[in-house]
Amino acid sequence: MENLVPVHPGEVYDRDKVVLYQRRLLESGYFASVQAEIDVQRELADAAPLRVAVIDSPKHHVESGIGYNTDVGPRFETRYSNQDVFSSAWRFRSSLNLDQKIQNLQLDLDTPPRPGGVWNNLFTRARQQDIQNETTRELAMGVSQNYGATAAPSAYIVSAHAEDRTVSGVISDTRHALYFGVRKGFRRTDALISPREGYVLSAEIGGAPNALASQQFVRGIASASLFFPLSRSGDLLLRGQAGAVRSQAREGIPSTFLFRTGGDQTVRGYAFESIGVEEAGAVVGGRRLLVGSVEYTHWFGDNWGVAGFVDAGNAWDAGLRSDVATGYGLGARFRTPIGPIRADLAYGALRSDWRLHFSVGYGF
Repeated sequence: MENLVPVHPGEVYDRDKVVLYQRRLLESGYFASVQAEIDVQRELADAAPLRVAVIDSPKHHVESGIGYNTDVGPRFETRYSNQDVFSSAWRFRSSLNLDQKIQNLQLDLDTPPRPGGVWNNLFTRARQQDIQNETTRELAMGVSQNYGATAAPSAYIVSAHAEDRTVSGVISDTRHALYFGVRKGFRRTDALISPREGYVLSAEIGGAPNALASQQFVRGIASASLFFPLSRSGDLLLRGQAGAVRSQAREGIPSTFLFRTGGDQTVRGYAFESIGVEEAGAVVGGRRLLVGSVEYTHWFGDNWGVAGFVDAGNAWDAGLRSDVATGYGLGARFRTPIGPIRADLAYGALRSDWRLHFSVGYGF
């Protein structure tokens, strides 16, 4: 607990830091419940103690669930975690996700946080995807050093990727890369699950050198979600994402580092990741990405709302593009403890097509 605390004796009280501390403790996985509050007695105002009450998580935890969204169809997920591997305070986590388009197995091993909220993660992943007539099978493993005790967590990442790729059942190749990257996040919102005010920002830059990859590249991506309460019953959400890969060609770069867009959480009115580079009857990832969205929600009571939105974006391979895929429409919202349930009817202007989108939560 001491290693994650963002406040220090003698500092002026900052509610946001106390909320951040609670969130970091919950996210660590060691605790099932956290309550942090300052002693408000006047006689202690110059040196008020911060009281923290926690309930430990069970050592072993298993959860499974089924779900559905219009991007990938029916979905099954199961997770297992051990919060104290070999009585060392190291955490082991495993997750298996299965749906019609993506099958993913990931194993993680986390060190306990050190002073300043520094911790390491080791991971390995096996993933198969069949999206827009492109099939990929990826094996990846890596390590990261994470700095998580501040409002702007960051991570340094080294990961190895090997991928077999088939396009339209005809074209096939193998790609690999040893990736070095740094990731930074910024978050300040009034609520963790369904915020009405604040922002969530993230950025990552990295690359793979020529000697350690089938295609040398440098990659950067940034995203932002901005929340504005316009009235007691009206919310405005602005979303944006931009990415670019610098390389001699996209061929040889593992698909996880390229860009496609379209679907429930990006550009509505289009099928999941159907906006990208056309190749032999398939849509594959490109080296450029630009997406933006404006959404207004009017709430009726505490839980029900109606939204209007406009999305626009594209993913392409080189140069500048003047054709932008736009989608607009109306949707229904229902607030739940895991985030808003969203049902949207959107018109994709570029392809003159209507699509129904169903999802839960926000895509930060």
